[in-house]
Amino acid sequence: SQVVCFLLRGRALGIKMIGRLSKLVNPFMMVLAAAQISLIIAYSVLSYHDGYGNQQKLDEARQAEQDLENSLREPTPAPQEYEYGQPDLSYMFDMNMYTYLGMCLTMTYLRKYAYTSLGMSFLMGCLAQEYCCLLLQWIPLAYCAQLQSQFKDVGCPYGNNPALSQFENNQRSLSCTCDSWSDKIGLSISDFIKGQYGVVAVMISFGATLGKVSPLQILIITALNVTAYVGNKFLCVDYRGGVDNTGSLYTTHIFGASFGLGVSLLVSGKRPSENPDNRPRYQSNNYAVLGSLFMFVTYPSFNCYWAPAALRVYIATNTVRSRVGYVLHIVVCNRHLVLGVSVSFP
Repeated sequence: SQVVCFLLRGRALGIKMIGRLSKLVNPFMMVLAAAQISLIIAYSVLSYHDGYGNQQKLDEARQAEQDLENSLREPTPAPQEYEYGQPDLSYMFDMNMYTYLGMCLTMTYLRKYAYTSLGMSFLMGCLAQEYCCLLLQWIPLAYCAQLQSQFKDVGCPYGNNPALSQFENNQRSLSCTCDSWSDKIGLSISDFIKGQYGVVAVMISFGATLGKVSPLQILIITALNVTAYVGNKFLCVDYRGGVDNTGSLYTTHIFGASFGLGVSLLVSGKRPSENPDNRPRYQSNNYAVLGSLFMFVTYPSFNCYWAPAALRVYIATNTVRSRVGYVLHIVVCNRHLVLGVSVSFP
C-alpha cells in the first residue's frame, strides 16, 4: 500500500510539473527559436558574402578574356563605386522604410489589435526576409542543374539563334553562366532587396488575417507564404519568361492579395464583418495613415528597382507623377472632404 501511495504521489507530482512547464514553455517561441537557429546554420554553411554584387557571372572563355584585360589595365588608386554594389544602398534604405515602417504601421488599423499587429508584422517581416533571401537562390540552383543537363551540347559562350525564341535563347545563355549545386550562394545587397519583395507579399497577406490567427499560426502561414511566393515568381518569370519589370504586379501584389484572401476564408469565423472588434479607432487610424505616408514617399524606389537600369528614371518619374495625381483625385472625388463632413474648412 505504501508503494502504491508513493507511485500515486509521484504521478500527481509529475503531472503537476508538466502542467507548470507547459505554462512556462511557449510553443511559438520554441518554433521561432528553432527556425532562427536553422536559418543561421543555413547562412553559415550555404552562403558567403559577395562583395562584388553588381558584377555578372561570365562563362569560362569570357571570364578568361576579362581577367586578361584586367591584368593589362593600369591599377586605379581606389575601386570604382559600382564594383561594391553601392548604388543599391539607396534602394535598400527605401525598401526598409517601405516594408518595416510603411507596411508595419499600416497594419495597426484595428482598434484592439494595433500593438500585436505592429509587433507580429515586424517580427514576421524579418523572418520572411531571411528565409526569402536564401530560397530565392536555392530554386535557381536546382533549375541551373536542369538547364546544364538539357543544353550540355550547347557551346559556350552562346550566341543567339534567330530561329529560336528569345526565351529559349535566354535559357541557353543562362545554362552557360548560372551557378551549380557545388557553388555556395553569393549574397549581396541586391539579394536582400529582392528578398524584401517577398516581405511585401507576406505583409499584404497578413492584412487579411489580422486578429484571426494565433502567433504560431502566423509563423506557419509566413513560411508557406514565402515558399509559395518564390515558387510563383520562379514559374512566372524564370521558367515561363513572364515580364514583371516593376516586381510588384502578379508576383507580389496580386499573389499576396490572393494568398491572403485564401487564408482568410479558411480561418475566418461566421459573419466576421459583424464582429464588434472589426473596426478602427482614432489613434490606430492615425498610425495607419502615417504608414501610408512612408509608403507614399518610398514607392518610386519600390516600383523601379526591378526595371532595367536605362528605364529606372522613366518609371520613377511616372510613379511620382501618378502618385501626386491620385492624391489630388481622391481629395476631389471624396464627397466627405468636398462637403466638409470629415474636414472642416474655414
